[in-house]
Amino acid sequence: MVLLLMFAGCVSPPEKMPQKRFFEASLPCEDPASLRDTSIQDVFAYPNRTISTISTQAEQLALLDFVAVTTKDGEIYYTESPHQKDVSALFNGCKLQLDELTISPIAGELTTDYQFVPSRNVLDSLDSGFGLRLRFGEGVTEVLFPPDYSGEAYQPFLRVSDNRPKAAVGDSPMGKSSASRGSNGFNGDTGANGGPGADGPDASALGQSGGHGGNGGFGGAGKVGKNGANAIAPGQSGGNGNAGTDGGNGGDGGNGGDGRKGAD
Repeated sequence: MVLLLMFAGCVSPPEKMPQKRFFEASLPCEDPASLRDTSIQDVFAYPNRTISTISTQAEQLALLDFVAVTTKDGEIYYTESPHQKDVSALFNGCKLQLDELTISPIAGELTTDYQFVPSRNVLDSLDSGFGLRLRFGEGVTEVLFPPDYSGEAYQPFLRVSDNRPKAAVGDSPMGKSSASRGSNGFNGDTGANGGPGADGPDASALGQSGGHGGNGGFGGAGKVGKNGANAIAPGQSGGNGNAGTDGGNGGDGGNGGDGRKGAD
């Protein structure tokens, strides 16, 4: 009997296989939060920390980093990507959507994805600054930025005006041609002949030759020819004028004086 008990005490109990466990990931909700029938108590908006001031010439700006609302039941709904589109459903479940709120621009305009475009009129933001006003139910909050009046924030002499329509296309010039030829110049009057040269003086001493006669005068110059006519249409060339005639001949030179016979 003792041996039987000892043998039974040495026998190990049969092994039990571990039970299979099944894990299934789930989210509280896969769709964005819908708060239309929820009593909102407060709205909180945190500005973009990379923006300190806004110039009137700035382009589209994302002014919000984080938006949250609290309900009267103590629940909190928020979004940390208020300006992003096409956010994955994994990160968008139960999140607050900006279209649930009434958002109004201050001294500017909003694009469809809530990007802020400041007003170019500096008087619009003089007292209020630039920003957004967010409202949901009884909750209201504002995000404001001061205007940037520093010189480097503006383009010098920037002119903002409406675009004007294009001017009508001008007519093409006519094909290349020439104006009519200019009339011939008048013939110059024949130059008067030069006067005869004076006779040379007679020799005054024995063995001298008489002096040389003077040169005849130069003939008169002819008249200048008339210029050609100017062109009268684009692409034309003016006509050529004709030259005037030659002047008259010079007069004959005078005779030399008589020489005197030398001494014997």
